[in-house]
Amino acid sequence: MTRGDVFLAAAVLLLTVGAMGFASPLAAETMGTLSLDEGLVVRGLTLLDSEALARSLVYDDDLLLISRPVASRKLFLAAVAHKATLALQREGYAAARATAGVDRSNAGEHVVVDVVEGPRQMSAGIEITGLPEDLAEGLHRWLQSQRPPPGAVPQAFDTPGGWSGVRWLDLRGLPAKMEQPVWTPGTPAPFDLHHLRTVRTAIGRFLRDNGYFAAAKLVDADRPTGLLAGLSTTLRGAGEETATTASFDVSVRAGMDGAVLAISVVGLQPASVLRGIDVPPGARTTSAELQKALGIVPGGRVTDRDRLAWREALRLSGRFVRHEVKFKEIAASADAEGVPGILAVFDIEEYPRATPLAEPLTREEQTMLTVRDWLLKTLADDNDLIVTWALTPAAVPAAPAQPVGSLVVSTHQGILLSAMPASSETCGVAVSGDGLGWFLPRAAGWFEIAIPTRQRLSVDIAVFLTETIVEGHHTYGHTFSVSSIMERRPRDATAALAMTARIEPVACLAMVHEGNPVLSWEGDDLVVTRSDMTARLDSRTGRPISMTLTQGGSFLIDAAPGRLAEDLTELRAAAGDDLTREDALVSSGIEFFASQAMGAAFSRLFEAVGLSEKMAAWEERLGVVGEKLRCTAKSGGFAAADRALAAAVVAAREEASASTLTIPSEGKGPPESDSRSVLIRFATAAAWRWTEHTCGRDAWPAALARVAALASIRDPVTLMEIAAYMSGKRNGPVACLAAASAVPMPSMAVALARHGQETLTVEAFHADCQPLLSLMASCGIDCGAVSLFRTIDDDEAMLLGQTLLQDPEIFLPLVHDLRNRESDATATAALPEVLDRWWVASLRKTVTADLAARVAPLTADKPATQTQPVR
Repeated sequence: MTRGDVFLAAAVLLLTVGAMGFASPLAAETMGTLSLDEGLVVRGLTLLDSEALARSLVYDDDLLLISRPVASRKLFLAAVAHKATLALQREGYAAARATAGVDRSNAGEHVVVDVVEGPRQMSAGIEITGLPEDLAEGLHRWLQSQRPPPGAVPQAFDTPGGWSGVRWLDLRGLPAKMEQPVWTPGTPAPFDLHHLRTVRTAIGRFLRDNGYFAAAKLVDADRPTGLLAGLSTTLRGAGEETATTASFDVSVRAGMDGAVLAISVVGLQPASVLRGIDVPPGARTTSAELQKALGIVPGGRVTDRDRLAWREALRLSGRFVRHEVKFKEIAASADAEGVPGILAVFDIEEYPRATPLAEPLTREEQTMLTVRDWLLKTLADDNDLIVTWALTPAAVPAAPAQPVGSLVVSTHQGILLSAMPASSETCGVAVSGDGLGWFLPRAAGWFEIAIPTRQRLSVDIAVFLTETIVEGHHTYGHTFSVSSIMERRPRDATAALAMTARIEPVACLAMVHEGNPVLSWEGDDLVVTRSDMTARLDSRTGRPISMTLTQGGSFLIDAAPGRLAEDLTELRAAAGDDLTREDALVSSGIEFFASQAMGAAFSRLFEAVGLSEKMAAWEERLGVVGEKLRCTAKSGGFAAADRALAAAVVAAREEASASTLTIPSEGKGPPESDSRSVLIRFATAAAWRWTEHTCGRDAWPAALARVAALASIRDPVTLMEIAAYMSGKRNGPVACLAAASAVPMPSMAVALARHGQETLTVEAFHADCQPLLSLMASCGIDCGAVSLFRTIDDDEAMLLGQTLLQDPEIFLPLVHDLRNRESDATATAALPEVLDRWWVASLRKTVTADLAARVAPLTADKPATQTQPVR
């Protein structure tokens, strides 16, 4: 039995058990037709906006995930009430109570939330007892100020005026994004337990940053959540004759003059001192060398900031592949006068080809670190990074290289990618404060879409040095990775996109050691020659002047302030008129991107890079497609899509500006740093809401959207949803084929395909098409598709069928039927009838073959794949 068979059996078992439970008279009532939508009503609020709370509940993804048709109605309503209570507690209502129920009317069922507010409290002061005066004052400032995020690296600095301070940097060398204060007087007092947990976390970090590791451990130990959050955590230690009790209590206490954050400490242990350091046996770097290089003095107070600073110093030295520093607590003893100790454990692994830590770097190694500093500084300050790609014309090998591309990266203003710079053929694409724009040469026009800039996408390019061990032999190679995160847009930034870099110093030093490079000096310029390229680096400033590739072409690198704004202004002026029509974004976009000017710009670019012959066939095909799209747009075929998109843009803007209340996070979603998971969860939740709203909860597209949303968070009920889908009597061949193509388990795909084979009727196909037509009509795609297909001739239809489905005849009946209609409007109105006839004429044969292919066992003539193994 394969793993897929096990999942299938489990899903069927879950479905059977669930069905038995639902059939019982005592079974809990399911959601049924009740859904989480705009019909939700909040009653009982006096000071706060009821609509704001309703919007927050409706767009809460945690509630959406438990609103499945077969989910428990009672549990769902309890969760709605719980979320509403949390939101009110965050707004200063300590005694708020909320209950959720169902209101039934002729329009159907909708959720009603009744609220009893109670008195509202504003934040007052902070009351701290049991801490030394200086420590209490520091904690007071810490809780009411912005705080560096966990893992941020402290960097001391001095100003010309004689002042000194500490700045916090992230791993990219950029200023760390500070966390907001956890207690702000004059604002609504947060009474929710999740915020109290945040306060405890902040206190624990403060104590570690000041060397009180034993006290921080007391705060963190068994940190309660949910109903237990905020209760005191007490540790008791018993000696032979005496027993001591240490406790740490945090609470928000309501009062006549406002709410007070009360922090009570009993039995605070002294700050820890450093007892010594531990280095792995056999390490090239000794304990004495580490103490000298890092300024470590055993016997003195040690803090978590010291640990972070030591780790960062080892990282920046470039000598270590691994450079972790951990603290091991040592219990207080009599000879230590009751003071707890810390052993600093250095988990390090040296890069053997680099100069040892006890010796100064070579001139070449120091130059590579200077280059790293230049790149990171350029990406962080007001200078724009400029990278120009140049090629030598193939026809004239002796001619100087001609620039064919340019990339300008601005930390604050965005990114500009240009083709054929410094010529009359300059074109490009930019993400700036004005939005996402495309610009054509020779005054052919430009097209730009505004992008909301409350948040921005930060793309991070990382360079690491990885170690490979084969039969005891160590080899090192460079690894490049690209990641992205969604983050709040900084105040000094205008664009919705930023590019950052994380370059490991040891990877820079490896550039002059790995791959047998030839190093030479031309004045102050270091020339690094490798088998694939030659790089010229300025040792004084760190600027990488140029990189010349062995296979041809070169990159020139520079930096200048305001370059992106300057180039974008010139590009916009050379492009001519703005062809964007806000009320017709689809039509104007198609007219722009399918224009002959766009095709000509690409042709000139392909010619410049030597790809004209390879792209000739594709250019001809794309030219035909572009002509069809332009004709359809000109005849108004995308008018319905224009109206739908314009309405969606207006709705999105209204939604973004509408007030909401903060519902404290339950901590179930993906971390914000995991932008891919965040984006997937957002997209699947949006698809769930859209499909249910447009074609109903029972429609198969809505069911598939629910499966995708639940699978994105690995919810175990995903199996139950898939099993319910498999047993759905209303699902026809299209629904089964779509699900069989999506599920990752072969056994389930086979079961779905077999069910689809039993429903190959016109009636079942017609029923499958109804929700799809509703979805298409909601965004105007049906009108545009019909209008586009009516412009296709037989040869083009055969080419399309061969390209998409390897069947040149499949689209001919559909195209003929649509062309025989009097107009686009009549063809669109008759689309259900047209699709039925297409099913009978040709589509059923293709769907039947595809379903049979998924059911047929895999043999040697039909080998297995990773997603479809041999059964």
